[in-house]
Amino acid sequence: MIKSTNVVGVHDFDWLYAHADDEKSRGLVDRIVQIEKSYMEGKPLTTGTRLLKLKLDKNTVWTRENTTHSIPYGYVQIFKLLDEILPAEFRQPMDNLIVDVGANEGHWSLYMGFGHPRASIIAIEPNPVPLELMRKNFESNGLNRIKVLPIAMNDTSGTAELETLANVTSLGSFQIDRNGRPWITDDEIRKITVPCKDWTICLRFRPPLR
Repeated sequence: MIKSTNVVGVHDFDWLYAHADDEKSRGLVDRIVQIEKSYMEGKPLTTGTRLLKLKLDKNTVWTRENTTHSIPYGYVQIFKLLDEILPAEFRQPMDNLIVDVGANEGHWSLYMGFGHPRASIIAIEPNPVPLELMRKNFESNGLNRIKVLPIAMNDTSGTAELETLANVTSLGSFQIDRNGRPWITDDEIRKITVPCKDWTICLRFRPPLR
């Protein structure tokens, strides 16, 4: 029986800094910390869209200056917290199908790709902003076997309007939940039209049973 554990997202800046492999990456972490702290203090720094390439635990991790929230939140939550709480049942090598729905910048798929080299992995992400970074993350880490689907999952195929945020790639939905997020205003929302497929598309990539 798997014990239920609540996972709380954290900004563990010290952990992130300690896991940077070189001086350049530590400098970029310093910049990310400045951006995040200024945002949380309500005095956000001016940021651009330049790409940032970090080496973290020998992994290459890409982000953009104006979307750095995904690194101290998403990457740390997956690579630090999952290492601490993931039940043993999920640490056994898998060689079947793993599907990452709403893959964002690909951190979960990276984690599973490293840990399960024989598994077939599908990463699904319709938002073009994190999608670009996700592709670079897979490419730079030699994980070209991960199948990327630039679509939204729905109960039917077609198109749909997706709500996104310009500077927070970890939030995107047909209707973003604003509960407890007073900072999300109508001005923050960007609406885009994306292709949708019903979930059975994943069955096309299901590996044969061994």
